[in-house]
Amino acid sequence: MRIVAGGESGWSDPALLSHLGGVTATLVEAESPRQIVRAGRVLCAIAGALSVFLLWQLLRQALQPVYALFGAATAAVSPMLVSQAHYFAPDMIALALGLTSVLCLVRLTETDGPRWAVGLGGAVGLGVSAHYGGVLLVLLCATTPVVVPVRDGRAFRKQVGQAMLVAAITFAALNAPLLLSGQHLITGPWVQFLRIFRGDHVHLISPAHGDSFHLRETLWPGLTGPVVLAAAIGIACAIHRRRMLSTAARLLLLSGGLAFAIAELSPLKPLPGAERYMLAVLPALAFGAGLALQTLAGTVHRRSFQWGPVVTMAVVLAVPACVSVQIVRGLGDDTRLRADAWIAANAGRTLRAPYTSTGPPDVASLAAVDLEAARRGGVTHVATSSFAYDTFARGSRLANQHDYVYERHKRYQELFEYPYVEFRPDHPSFGWSHPTVRVLDIRAPRPPGRP
Repeated sequence: MRIVAGGESGWSDPALLSHLGGVTATLVEAESPRQIVRAGRVLCAIAGALSVFLLWQLLRQALQPVYALFGAATAAVSPMLVSQAHYFAPDMIALALGLTSVLCLVRLTETDGPRWAVGLGGAVGLGVSAHYGGVLLVLLCATTPVVVPVRDGRAFRKQVGQAMLVAAITFAALNAPLLLSGQHLITGPWVQFLRIFRGDHVHLISPAHGDSFHLRETLWPGLTGPVVLAAAIGIACAIHRRRMLSTAARLLLLSGGLAFAIAELSPLKPLPGAERYMLAVLPALAFGAGLALQTLAGTVHRRSFQWGPVVTMAVVLAVPACVSVQIVRGLGDDTRLRADAWIAANAGRTLRAPYTSTGPPDVASLAAVDLEAARRGGVTHVATSSFAYDTFARGSRLANQHDYVYERHKRYQELFEYPYVEFRPDHPSFGWSHPTVRVLDIRAPRPPGRP
């Protein structure tokens, strides 16, 4: 919002969304921060709807029509996509452009048309301009011959090279200030690149802990159990019958597999919001769910069981749809608004950490505040959010973290010895919506019971 309003510039993400957001804000004459955010959110919601349409176009080339529609529907009603489509953030734009790239790549491998090379390059360039993670699309193009038999490998490599040239030109045109500034390169793509290998506050490599973080923490709640199970069955069927898969099916599975492997192997697994790293996996899982139901229908021969696949599809879709409806209905009951109202009625001067109020934060982290100095300055209460203290609580249970992770967790434990009022969400919380807000009363020099 600040970038679109012209009050701030930054390169933590490339420039496509800020350009599109600026155009949208101009068209609807949005001027205030709230109006700019609303315009941006509408833009991203449109991109989410477009993503479902593009996914359906791909699935039509991989599944029978009714099961292609079912696969697209599993994505459309998933809490993961629904929640992300509410944010003024680049992830929905990146998903739509990623699916456009896969569509162009399918056409390129099947028709060898130069126009598809240009379309692929444009889509990849725009995808990287939406999110630096769009570099995954370059890797997808490079590995396509591994899973898709191409008629003329040399000609295909030449066309992919031409596409990458178009992608580079597109990226350069949209991000010229980034490329012309060494400082922007360091604070933008280089920092994001390092985060992939270093993680955020907490770093976690799933294979080292013997589990799958994203399966447990993002895909299961983000798609719900029935869809994940159906997708797993469908992907197993696809591997078993891999020689019979269409080009679209192969590329969907390849793109999803690459995205999942990179996300799992990287120690960058921030909560909340880690589900955005699984959006690139969503199309492959939608294909898997559709293939599972198509396979089930193909094995049903008795008339008495012919309604089985239809009933199964209804049940599988009902669970994520109900969860998504609850999430959207609960967005109006913001825990931060409740905390704001309580503080206005019951507290004196209050220092607020990020994600505790609808206004700007007073401090970057409550764990770094000198409470004694704050008390002398007239502060009576401080507020913190589960988005902060839960991160360090989670990190404290893991080995080989940065020292400050354990120190921050210990500090929060000490802070919570003060009396506090807690505002918990009444509706399902997912992603960045509905933190638990704690407002601590620090008027006493020490917490009760402490020496």
